[in-house]
Amino acid sequence: MKYDETTIPGRYNAARALPAETMGLWLDALVRRVPTREINTVLDMGCGTGRFSASLSDQFGAIVVGADPSQKMLAEARRTVEHPRVKFLIGSAEHLPLNDGTICLIYLSMVYHHIDNLALATNEWYRVLRPGGFLCIRNSTRDLLTSFLYLQFFPSALEFNKDRLPRQRDVIETMQRHGFLFVSHDVIRQRFARNLREYVDKIRQRGLSDLSSLPDNEFEAGVESMRQVVEQEERLEPIAEPIDFFVFNKKAGQAGSAVRRR
Repeated sequence: MKYDETTIPGRYNAARALPAETMGLWLDALVRRVPTREINTVLDMGCGTGRFSASLSDQFGAIVVGADPSQKMLAEARRTVEHPRVKFLIGSAEHLPLNDGTICLIYLSMVYHHIDNLALATNEWYRVLRPGGFLCIRNSTRDLLTSFLYLQFFPSALEFNKDRLPRQRDVIETMQRHGFLFVSHDVIRQRFARNLREYVDKIRQRGLSDLSSLPDNEFEAGVESMRQVVEQEERLEPIAEPIDFFVFNKKAGQAGSAVRRR
């Protein structure tokens, strides 16, 4: 997804904002697996508009570098995130302007499936991560697609995601193949909206990359179908979605990747 060629960055926060309790859920999941005392530098890889950046800094008391290849996304991040320990810079997963072994924790939120060259990207993550550092991946997988309510209304988006999203085992095997040690895999059920009406409002923002790939008429038809459901079924309970969370470790004593160094 080339976000600079779309209008998604301007509406991303409205479409993808996470309630405070959901952000807390992810931070709790993170600190259960990663020793807080060991983290003083964090790379928020593919930070987008920076929705995790400040929270990561506050949780660990760490310097956070938010890197993203999109100028538009970073412009939104700089506009909306003001934090003394957070800075944003241009950088793709395959080409990071960071020195070897300078990062304690790499955090990827809904980024993995956007990466063009995973082999090159994993080499870069391995290079910039210090020995003993952690790589955390928050991402959707093919294994859980049928649990997403909105995909019932957008069948083409469902097929699109089947093609581009990894399977859970693929993520684990890919990272292990590039030298990372597997620590854990959890499925986190997060609250995405307070009720069905708010859920439809978020989907209508078209901030999800799979929905932006649809023809306009197909997207509008799906939204109309969702709107009709709201009128017929005023569901008051929160709408939750399952997201995979993987944690890996760079074994202490291992040097950075020799494939690509600065």
